[in-house]
Amino acid sequence: MRKPSTEIQKPVPIDVCPEKLVTTNPDYSWFTNRPVLTDCTNARPFQTVVSILLNGFDYTNENQIILILRDISVAYPRLTVHLAVPEKIIIPLGLKLNILQHIFGKKQAANNIWNGLVEMATTDYVLVGRRIERFHWYALIERLVRVVSELDVDAVGGALRTPDGHWSMGCQQTRLRNYTLTYTDGYQMSTYSCAYCDYIPTPFVSRTSTLRVIQFKMASPDTVFFDYFLRLQKDRKLVMSCPDAMFYVPANNKDASSLHKQWIPMIKKYTINHVNFADGRHLSFTCEEAKTMFSWTSGIIMPVCTVETLLKGVMDTMDICQKIGLFCHLDGGTTLGALKFNGILPWERDADISYVVSNNTNFWEHRDEFSKLGYTLSVKYPDKCPEFDPHNTGCHCYNLYIPHWRIELWTTPRLMPDYLLGNRIASTKLLLGGRWFHAPTNPALSSRNRLGFEMLKHAEHWISLDYATSWVPYHPELFIKCPQPGSNICLDQYLTDGNMDFTHQ
Repeated sequence: MRKPSTEIQKPVPIDVCPEKLVTTNPDYSWFTNRPVLTDCTNARPFQTVVSILLNGFDYTNENQIILILRDISVAYPRLTVHLAVPEKIIIPLGLKLNILQHIFGKKQAANNIWNGLVEMATTDYVLVGRRIERFHWYALIERLVRVVSELDVDAVGGALRTPDGHWSMGCQQTRLRNYTLTYTDGYQMSTYSCAYCDYIPTPFVSRTSTLRVIQFKMASPDTVFFDYFLRLQKDRKLVMSCPDAMFYVPANNKDASSLHKQWIPMIKKYTINHVNFADGRHLSFTCEEAKTMFSWTSGIIMPVCTVETLLKGVMDTMDICQKIGLFCHLDGGTTLGALKFNGILPWERDADISYVVSNNTNFWEHRDEFSKLGYTLSVKYPDKCPEFDPHNTGCHCYNLYIPHWRIELWTTPRLMPDYLLGNRIASTKLLLGGRWFHAPTNPALSSRNRLGFEMLKHAEHWISLDYATSWVPYHPELFIKCPQPGSNICLDQYLTDGNMDFTHQ
């Protein structure tokens, strides 16, 4: 029989010793004591575990860099700092850091600088020191490394505090749908007092190997990390924020307009027309800037920038109606879009506006009003619509052509207010694109009678469905299969019901 081994089993090596909760510190009233690590013997020296990457190009002068290095020296002595600079700077004596300066060209792209720093790192983990204003042990690098190691997370950041004292958890969720990229502060799940996020706007700890595989792609310092975390999200990588770890970062003083040019490569890459930042800033891009192709392709949402062109055309037409004394109101699918979305249907093919038939010639007489806006008014059925007929249920009399779109102008036998209690109250108005416009007296009843019992549900345009006319009964079913699977512009990622998912906020 084999004798039992008397050899002492060595503990498994770990990256960081576990922490223990201490509540008897003299600072107990504020609970601001630095976390205490257990006195384990199987953790590697911390300076061999993690190093810090610092991009000197993010600062306007050397003094800012020196100040941050002093802070790091006090909070985390003996760590290695990889510093990217256009030329070497003089480092003060007495800093307890291993500072390695790496020279990059003055016009070097941000992604190349960060990827270069990652390549220089020799530790298993790095703190990507983006947006550092000052540095304090509140960063709790040990805790962030422990979370990456034990929870197998790909990036872990912390809370942020700006110079004016504003604190934020540093956890945002990302929504990329309908040509719109939206960032929202908040979290839905957490583990170990760390929240799961899509995007973290702070410095973060990651495995060096992860950064070498995924890499930074965008050249602009304003978009390099937005792109990085979008790709992490697409690859279903885990990102967290541990808000007890806090970073001092500069305030977001850049006006959205100053970011416009830097974001153009991003919006082209991801097919975006709008960007909504968590702090309320907003970016909008034209179809030309975004290189968004106009296409009536079934299964795909109309580009937001082209839908906005149609929306403007409808507004301009309604304004001209008022100017020349015509009573015009929204009709057909345009009424339905205003009713359900306060806007244009995301799968629209045209717009519909009706006016009283007795004023039919007024449109043609004032066609110059449309020409001034670059629009073209043409006669659709010149022989059918000119005479007033109280029994006429409507006639498609004119087409108004605007860039990419057509607005159909239909006659109606009488003014809408004629139906309203002896014409003693105002006509009904629907909200469309932030403005109120005349509409059928009871727009939902009109739409239900016109389209069927499930008019609040969605169906693509009758042309996309290969129907002979728009009078074919409305059958809400699944959206047509998208020809670009996985894209944010696919209709089949949505339910054929509800309006919340189609907003641009």
